[in-house]
Formats: sequence, structure tokens, C-alpha cells
Amino acid sequence: MIDFDKLPKIDLHVHVDGSVRPSTVVELLNNPYPDKVAKLMRVDKDTISHAEYMRKFDLPTRVMQSKSNLTRIAMELAEDLKADGVIYAEAHLSPARHTQEGLAMSDVIKAVLAGFKKVDGIKVNLILCMQREDNENDNRRIIRLAKLYHRQGVCGVGLVGNEKKYPNRTFGNLFKYAKSQNVNFTVHAGEEDGADSVKGAIDLGVKRIGHGVRVIENEYIESLLKEKNIALEVCPNSNIDVGIYSNYKDHPVKKLYDYGIKVTIGSNCRTVSNITLTTEYQNLYRYLGFSLEDFVKMNEYAIDASFMSDNDKKKYRKLLKESIFKEEK
Repeated sequence: MIDFDKLPKIDLHVHVDGSVRPSTVVELLNNPYPDKVAKLMRVDKDTISHAEYMRKFDLPTRVMQSKSNLTRIAMELAEDLKADGVIYAEAHLSPARHTQEGLAMSDVIKAVLAGFKKVDGIKVNLILCMQREDNENDNRRIIRLAKLYHRQGVCGVGLVGNEKKYPNRTFGNLFKYAKSQNVNFTVHAGEEDGADSVKGAIDLGVKRIGHGVRVIENEYIESLLKEKNIALEVCPNSNIDVGIYSNYKDHPVKKLYDYGIKVTIGSNCRTVSNITLTTEYQNLYRYLGFSLEDFVKMNEYAIDASFMSDNDKKKYRKLLKESIFKEEK
């Protein structure tokens, strides 16, 4: 039996606002009903719509409007990831969503980075998310901020929001700008929308895609993904929560991996989906037959696809190998 708790993990897809501790929200809101708060923040039935899933972010967003709260929440996420065996993570955050009470986006970024740095034994970098529904100039500003804070812990930008209403193919100019600024980027695709969404992301020039699992619906686009060595940040539990797949056995992650696509496993929204990466690995082992060697390979894929420096990639590859060697002994 694999000791999943001790297995070192890389998480390239975890959202800060989807991973806030309910107890922290209760305290910050001075709310006397912790069970009600937890219910509002978590999926509490088999499946919900994507819109319902997104409403689980309302309470966390409400408390994430001050520097002290942002620093605390970021620190707690780093603590939770470390306790989960994660040695490196790239956490997603939309800074524009945390300026409702007067903070500048630069204040948001600095506060979150300060929280990550309070926890030893894990490195968490920040991906600044652009919202599809925001105008291009606002999203270009996110790219400029990513470039400005690159050496301080911001590692790139991401594109999030309604894939169907705002298709990836319409953001070509935005990502040309990101490339011109040498800013790394990832794009959510192939979750809420189908394989064409993945093709749109590929055409933007991505090196990795958030989710991407519905590429399985089109053999040509699937082969294109493999040919271009584009990694997927797959988060099976949240895909099941929103009803894309009914259970783990129906999830295509093993088929994608066996086909040769560079699959990495992320937790997405730890609180909303009530999941840890350890539990995710256990489920993949139990229901889909992933082996220890598979988990090691997927973490190697994650290191290769990460936005960390080349020196850090060498460091984490070595750390991963050393940890696995100790585990085998």
C-alpha cells in the first residue's frame, strides 16, 4: 500500500479563494453558525451546476478584502498544502476580485505573497488570474503586474471564467501581449466547454491547460495536445462535483495519461470540493488503478510544466527522487 500522506506532491492548480478554511471565515465574519457557513462554502450533494459551484466563493471573497485577512488566508493555505505533502504549488487568485473595499491590486498581491512566505518547508508561487468577462485593458494590467512581481513570487497569469460565453479563441491579442512581456500563462479550458475550448487554448500558444479533460471528446485535438507536449492540470474531484463525469471510474484522466498526455493532478478548490491532494491520489489509486510509478511520473510532468525557475526544477526533481527512494527502502 502506498503511503500517500508521505508522497511528495506538486500542485499546479489550486485556487486560493476556493481553499479558505471555513473556521477562518466564521471567525472573520463573527458568524455564530459554523455549520451553515461550511455548508455555504462546500459542495454538499452529489453534483451541482457550475454556477452553483461558483457561488461557494461568495463568503470567502467577502472576507478577502483586507491585507491582514489575505495574508492570513494565504498562510493557512500554505500550511494546509504542506500538511498534505505538497512541496511546491502554484496558487491561482484573481486580484481584481479583492479590491472591493479599497485595496489596490498590488496590495492584494503583496499581502498574499507575504502569507505564503510565512510557512517554511514549502514554496507557493502565485498565478494572477484574468477574468474572461473583464475588458482587455484590465486584463493587460494583470499581465503587467505579473511581470512586475515576477521575482517576488508571481510566476504567471491564468484565464478563468465562463468558457462557453467567452471562448478562448477570442483572447488572441491578450496572449500575444503576454508573450511579448515574457509572462508565463495557463488557460482554463475543456471543463465547462468541450474539446473546441481546448483547441482554442492550444491556438493561444499555451504550454499547459487548466482542466482540459474534455479533449477526450475529439481524437484530433487529443493528438494535437500530445504532439505539442501540452500538460493538463487535471482536478478529477471538482469535475465530478459539477457533473461533467458521474464518478471516478467514468473520468477520462487514466485514458489521457495512458495515451501519453502529460497529466498533472491538482486539487483545484480544496474547501469547495472538500478534497486534499492526498485524498485525490487515493481515489485515483482505488478507482482507476494508478500506481506509485504513475504518481511519480505525473509529479515529474508537473515539475517540467511548472513556472518555477530552471534551478528550482532541478532542486525539486532531486527532492522528489530522494523522497521516493526513502519511501521504497
